[in-house]
Amino acid sequence: MRLARRPGNGLRRLCGVRVRVPLPDPLLMLRVLFALGIGGASGALAAWLGLPLPWLLGPMIGTTLAAMLHLPVSGPGRLRPLVIPAIGVMLGSSLTPEAFANASQWVVTLALLPPFLVATAASSYLMYRRIGRFDPITAYYSAMPGGLNDMLILGGQQGGDERRIALAHAARILVVVTGVVLFYGLVLGVDPPQDQRWFPLDGLTARDWLILGASAVAGLLIGQRLHLPAAAVFGPMILSGIMHLTGVVSVPPPTLVVIMA
Repeated sequence: MRLARRPGNGLRRLCGVRVRVPLPDPLLMLRVLFALGIGGASGALAAWLGLPLPWLLGPMIGTTLAAMLHLPVSGPGRLRPLVIPAIGVMLGSSLTPEAFANASQWVVTLALLPPFLVATAASSYLMYRRIGRFDPITAYYSAMPGGLNDMLILGGQQGGDERRIALAHAARILVVVTGVVLFYGLVLGVDPPQDQRWFPLDGLTARDWLILGASAVAGLLIGQRLHLPAAAVFGPMILSGIMHLTGVVSVPPPTLVVIMA
């Protein structure tokens, strides 16, 4: 019996049996490449303008405008499993012995932080539920005062609306960062630091690449085996954090890799 050929699928013969194997849709690939191009250009423009979090907010704003203008863009969904572990490794690299060595200087701040976070998160959650009419999961991850990447990944994997979560945190970041910059610059007269903390590709040795890569792959597998929530980010983050806290490795992923992710 002859099998009909459908767009995006191909026929292959396996052990004498004709089976259908999904093939990449050329039009979808062009839409994804177009979206990535807009994202890269938007990120470069945001970095040139000196915007906060330029390689995150720039592509987000650029591709959002493209989608609103009905341009042919699509998100690279198949690449997400490859880049999310890299983000987890990046988050884990912030757990260094130096950070914990200074913790004694932050006693008052650390004591006030939990009740402050509970109050702000609870009020934000109620606002998103009652005024924004968000579903409970989307409202929860939109209200939590965590990093945009973290909340977007966790919320999406728990079934939340990723677009609403992204817009909520993007608005929060833009308002808070802009307000802080204006307050420190105009009221306190403090000049912002010019250090962009760029970490080059050649800043890692072969051993560093091996350890960070192993943290991403092994962390993902361990996280899935332990059934961690958002295992793709939590597993690599925990393993990377252990590697950095114990001094096995002392460098973060290269900035270029983080930007691409």
